[in-house]
Amino acid sequence: MRKTIKTGIFGGTFDPPHNGHLTLAQSALNSLGLDEVVWMVTPLPPHKGDEQITAFHHRLAMVYLCVLEYPQFKVSDLESHREGPHYTLDTIRLFRQASPERELTLLIGGDSLTNFHLWHQPKSLLREIKQLGVFSRRDQEFELGEFLKNFPSMKDKVNFIKSEPIDISSTAIRHTVMSGLPIKELVPNKVADYILRNGLYRSTRFRSL
Repeated sequence: MRKTIKTGIFGGTFDPPHNGHLTLAQSALNSLGLDEVVWMVTPLPPHKGDEQITAFHHRLAMVYLCVLEYPQFKVSDLESHREGPHYTLDTIRLFRQASPERELTLLIGGDSLTNFHLWHQPKSLLREIKQLGVFSRRDQEFELGEFLKNFPSMKDKVNFIKSEPIDISSTAIRHTVMSGLPIKELVPNKVADYILRNGLYRSTRFRSL
């Protein structure tokens, strides 16, 4: 009998991945007793619309570099192997088919919990996973009222992951690079070097190359 692997699915565009992402992933690992966290790089998230996003191969390469020194962090390019739109439900089902020995926890932000009922087939998604791991700051409290109104039987699936406030964002990093300022305190050194070497974020033109 195969051992069950407790796996957290940490999805995002990661444009670029940064130290805040590492902190969140480590908090999920420790707080929920996970065996691993899989960073699921999204080619084209449905909610991003027409927003310009850096080419997938660059973002995937940066995530590999970001987690290089963390053996419990894995990287998946699963979503790149199918056409969009890339809904979380479809991704989770494909991942379960490929790795039936894994018990899946979907990691989301607190803002995503409040509008979870607007996701693509949210009830089906909840049935596919063991739990929802919700990131929240230590000084932040979430009410489950709205969530339970839409999913009354799913209270036990929600677990909060408390962490210190993280004052880093991918958007701010892109603007910092565009301004010609250093980012080595915001991202791992290998990611900073990759951004510099490939001319990413220097202007809007470079972001889609």
